[in-house]
Amino acid sequence: MIQKLFERLLKRPERSVQMPRPIEAGFKDYEAVGQEFLGHFQKLGGLRADHAVLDIGCGYGRMASPLVRFLTDQGSYCGFDTDAEAVAWCRKHVNGEGAPFRFDHLDVANRHYNRDGVYAGDAVEFPYADGQFDFVFLCSVFTHLLPATVDHYLEEIHRALKPGGSCFGTFLLLNGESRALIAEGRSKIPLCQDRGDYMTNDPDDPERGIAYPERDIRQRISQAGFTLIEPIHYGLWCGRKEFLSYQDIAVFRKSEI
Repeated sequence: MIQKLFERLLKRPERSVQMPRPIEAGFKDYEAVGQEFLGHFQKLGGLRADHAVLDIGCGYGRMASPLVRFLTDQGSYCGFDTDAEAVAWCRKHVNGEGAPFRFDHLDVANRHYNRDGVYAGDAVEFPYADGQFDFVFLCSVFTHLLPATVDHYLEEIHRALKPGGSCFGTFLLLNGESRALIAEGRSKIPLCQDRGDYMTNDPDDPERGIAYPERDIRQRISQAGFTLIEPIHYGLWCGRKEFLSYQDIAVFRKSEI
């Protein structure tokens, strides 16, 4: 089970992913987390082996890795990240056995991974055609995006999805339960400043960790043209005793029309 959000080193490679050195990139166990989320993608998001898939914030291929063996030659994978080093690593080491795999670097300004980026997050256009994908996922991405960028990403996801396509996203959602647990000091993420439309764990670097009111995320998803697939699956992050994963998981679908 996942115990920490921003963890240490990745050590164990997938069979088709050769890792030349430990990578500082998120959760502790590269293989186990990828496999866990592949199961979530299928069970909660309806991912199929013949789907065209978009991975937003692909990093070092943690989620792409299990898709190497899952997707058939009828499917496809595209992933992008603001971290050029991570994208270059994926291009070299993560290769589909059937489906084509493509990794793109988006030159978006990011104080942690791409300080000199050309584009702002709330203005960049994803380099993909309208209606190209059946399934889009973002793991630990919305938890680092400011409100205007969340709205813009939702618009771009809607554009890039086929009618009836689904998006799987993880969040830190503020509701009655999570706020109470935070107030009791049970949260594993020390959210310390309320900025009105979100809370952050670092006032000097708010994008390090952002939690949104659940009602606002529901509204943003609806305004972008999606239907939320109930229920939301709440996570461990705030100190819950019953949970599905670390962050809260929401799946939403684009209309068939």
